[in-house]
Amino acid sequence: MIALIAASLLFTPAPAEMNEVDLNIYCHAQAGIMTQYLADTQFAENLMMETAEWLDQAVADGRTTRDHIISVQDALFPVNQELILADDVAALEARFAPCEEAFGG
Repeated sequence: MIALIAASLLFTPAPAEMNEVDLNIYCHAQAGIMTQYLADTQFAENLMMETAEWLDQAVADGRTTRDHIISVQDALFPVNQELILADDVAALEARFAPCEEAFGG
């Protein structure tokens, strides 16, 4: 369990470390997860919809591709899956914190 927590902290990026596209992909994924864990899901639900719309527009504008979105999501999946299976809500909240910081949650 300690190794899992340590690994999750390594994969919790700061918003300043990501470009705008990757930040929206990351926060879209984390918001979707957090709708299952937060008592008040309104911010997570809104963020999930907002980032999905933003990513659709970014693809339409040529700022990213669906393949890039999928590759980033695929990279996030193993860590998120381990935390979900371990029911490590604190680590999931820590991974969502950069999104709250970046999007004013």
